[in-house]
Amino acid sequence: CCYSSESKELIAIDLTELNLEQVPSFNASIRLIDLRSNRHLHPNKDSDFIHLQVLNDLFLPEQYQCPGGEDVWALIEHLNDSSSYHCHQQIDSCLHRSNSCPSNRSFCNSNGPDHILCLCRSGFYGYKCLR
Repeated sequence: CCYSSESKELIAIDLTELNLEQVPSFNASIRLIDLRSNRHLHPNKDSDFIHLQVLNDLFLPEQYQCPGGEDVWALIEHLNDSSSYHCHQQIDSCLHRSNSCPSNRSFCNSNGPDHILCLCRSGFYGYKCLR
């Protein structure tokens, strides 16, 4: 749909009324996704919107709640005119999941709405930093 004027990165995509059953994988540079009017779309908490750290606006059909809810979005609006949700301004998922990573060996990094990544602190490597 829309590309950044500074680069060739896709920053917005309109997937309304495509009868999608699952959320497709997206490029990490996406800032806006519109999935309204996809009545058969079903959430998959483990994979939907993963890696989308700069996603700022997400429009979803009524049966699909904003991933992570108010912990992950600064504003959640129910749009009556189209029976959908607008999830706006993604909040760092690590703010509400600070105990998810071993505190002395790793740290939390947001990895898209309601997704985190535990990364090794300096001096720790491999799987041992995540124990």
